[in-house]
This record gives sequence, C-alpha cells and structure tokens, in this order.
Amino acid sequence: VPTLPEVTGPYAIGTQTFHLVDASREEIYTDDPDDKREIMMQIWYPAAPDAAGEASRYLEDLPIMGPVLAERLNLPPFLLDHVNLTNLHALKDVDVLAAESPFPVLIFSHGLQGMRQQNTAMVEELVSHGFVVATIDHTYGNVMTVFPDGRVALYNPDVLSGAGDPPHTSNTLVGVWADDIGYVLDQLAVWNEEGGGGFNGRLDLSKVGVFGHSTGGGATVEFCGRDERCQAGVGLDAWVVPVSDGIVMAGLPQPFLFLRAAKWEFEDRRENDAIADKLFAEAGKPSYMATVSGATHYDFTDIPLLSPLTPQLGLSGAMDNTYTVEMMNSMVSAFFRQELQDAGDELVLGAMVYPEMELVGNGR
Repeated sequence: VPTLPEVTGPYAIGTQTFHLVDASREEIYTDDPDDKREIMMQIWYPAAPDAAGEASRYLEDLPIMGPVLAERLNLPPFLLDHVNLTNLHALKDVDVLAAESPFPVLIFSHGLQGMRQQNTAMVEELVSHGFVVATIDHTYGNVMTVFPDGRVALYNPDVLSGAGDPPHTSNTLVGVWADDIGYVLDQLAVWNEEGGGGFNGRLDLSKVGVFGHSTGGGATVEFCGRDERCQAGVGLDAWVVPVSDGIVMAGLPQPFLFLRAAKWEFEDRRENDAIADKLFAEAGKPSYMATVSGATHYDFTDIPLLSPLTPQLGLSGAMDNTYTVEMMNSMVSAFFRQELQDAGDELVLGAMVYPEMELVGNGR
C-alpha cells in the first residue's frame, strides 16, 4: 500500500471533481465534427479543520483505470490493486474554508499518458500551505478519462502522429492543453463571482500559478508564454520541444522554476536541453534552474511511491522514494509560496537542505 508523505502546512484539505464541457472548442481528437472539448477537473482546497466527510480515494475509477495504468507503466496489474488503501489527507465535497480566503490558485497539467492524480502528494502539500489547486485530465492525451455517465476516453496515439487535419503535432497538443488551462481559469472566475456558490469569493485569481510534468510542463510554458494570468510557473522535467518558437524567442515574462533531472531520458535530449536553457536564460526574474542529480523522469510524480520495486522497474532513481518525492514537493511549494504568498527566499533556503540539488538563479 503506497504511503504519501505527511503534509507540512497547517490547512486541512478538501476536494471536489467536476465534468466540464467547453462548447466554444471543437474536439480535434475525435472523428465527430459535433464533439466539443470535454475534460474532468478536480479542485483541491483548504478546508475547515473540523470538517467531516468521506476520505478521498487515490483513483475513484480504479477497477477501470487500474489495468490500463498498469499496462502504461509496464507493471503487473496486481501492483495497483491496493492503491485506494492509500491514506489521503483530503476529504470529499466538504466546504472551502471561509476564513483567510481568498487563496492563490494553481493549475496542474499532467504528462503524456499521465492523469490528473499523478502528483497527488505534491498537490496536497501545496493545499496544506494555503493554495487552491485545480488538476486537469487532458482528454485523449492522458491515460484515460472516465466521465460521470460511464463513457471512457482512452489515450489517442494520433495526438503525436502527425496525422489528421489540423495535423496532430506536439505543438498542437500543448496548445490544446494550454487552452484547457485557460478554460479552467475561466470557469473558476465564474464560480468565484457566483453568489451562493461554494467557491464564491474564495479564489484570488490575481495570484495564479501553473505547473506541469513532462508534456504538461511544455503546456505550462506554452500557457504562461501567452496568457498574462499566469503569475508564476514550474516545469517538472518539462518536455519543452513542443513549445511555440515565438514563446521560446521572446522568453517568459513571469518567474519560473525549471526543476529537472540531470539527464533528459529521451531521444531529443540535446534539443530539449537547449530549449530549456534558452527559456531559463530569457525568463522573467527571479527564475531558477534546479537540477537533481540521480533523479529520473518519473521521480517528479507519485510513481516512486507506488512500489518499493520502482528502481528495479526503471520507474524511479536509486534515492529513497519518499525522500525523492518530499524533495520535489518541498521545492515546488517553496517556489510558489515565495512568488505568490510573499514568503521570502524560500526556494534558495529549501535547496540548501538537499545535497542532490544544484540551484542556479538568473538574479532578482
């Protein structure tokens, strides 16, 4: 049974899940011209310390998702049978804490064939420090989406095939995901102004951060490069090759943290590293490049927590799995607290704790 690290912040945690349909966008990853873009989105938020409710489960649709996710990770299916015995800190459908609100808002974008739950430990850590976090399932680019009516949308390999009209290139993909991020922020703005709603007045949408892993890291850069609502961003071992050339050339206007492994594990290593270095050099100040020696691509997610065998299975580095996840969570939390909660130089102080981490800043 996986064990998530204890959260370090003072806030209790609530969560709710929503089915959203963007009627303004056609779904380009299906053959039906009438399909509109549908996503599942989960919100995690500070809750009252005495809130009473049902504990959230790691995968609400485990019987459906478990075998598909295991195949995606090349794991025997039984390794995920007990994932819902994991003790989460979040309670389902409890009220958002009224006191001390509004809270800064963060949006999370998963990796290719990932899922909105893949960084649950990091999300809970952020919420415990006073952030509202929305996690998105990017339909057809994630491992699968299960809709409330029972429909299942599986990963569509054409998202990177170059086929279709318009061509389903990687740049198109991160553009679609960036539009998902923008649409979620639009919906949150409606709920924040909606009298009588559970999120009314609880969200500080003048303080928005975006973070993502791998392809979601590329989508984060794409969104932050074209939407001024992004006030700070984090790329977790980000795949930045798909980012639009204009954004790479212009640089990112907001503070950004590139948190990455010392070695990009895929064939386009040279190109990805060169683009990441340019983005860092041109990013708004203060921005940081944090390189973790010994980390692998999935160490920036919850995957190391799924089994003590992940190093042998090639799904994590050789470091202690809990230590690795706590390191990533600590750095992301420190950066967003520094940039969106005026917490001081939390990132530099945090990096000093971890000898595996080399942190370089571009100056304040």
